[in-house]
Amino acid sequence: MVIRLIMRIYVCLLLGLMACGGNGTADDDVAAMDTATPAAPTTTTVPVGPPPLDSLIAGLDTAGGRYISISSSGQLGWRDFKYNRADFRAHGHDAVARLIECLPDQTATMTTHYENAAITYPRGLLCLEVLRDLTDVDASRELPMNPSDLYVDLEPRQVADELKRAQVAWRVVYANKAYRWRSH
Repeated sequence: MVIRLIMRIYVCLLLGLMACGGNGTADDDVAAMDTATPAAPTTTTVPVGPPPLDSLIAGLDTAGGRYISISSSGQLGWRDFKYNRADFRAHGHDAVARLIECLPDQTATMTTHYENAAITYPRGLLCLEVLRDLTDVDASRELPMNPSDLYVDLEPRQVADELKRAQVAWRVVYANKAYRWRSH
């Protein structure tokens, strides 16, 4: 009885192999593997975030542009510059904090004066420009600082001191959450 059961199993296995087109040898398995359609490569999508803030801020050095006269009083405005507003915004409030800390930075940039290309402006000034481009200060709030301290005099010999003063004022704005994102 056991022998009959073993024989039936053996016959079923042979019939199964013959139905698959093979004679049960290892060569058939290799041939089947060789003719099989290769599996499609798997792809993994990794979400890409904005560049690190330090890279974005360092990139301001080559943002270029010029400070040109934008009023009869000789006020200057940054024009013809290139930076990615969306990358800074993607960092949210961390970008605001980091831009404020950048204000006293005197690293030379490629941004020049409209009348004299030999006059260049420091990275800290460009950080201030980006900060002002991204945010509005809530003027309805009474804060322990002079609102005019948020801006700087662009006289090259005074800009370092002006940026330090502006940093103190912007720290007050940030600590009191007295700013909002500009809609562009």
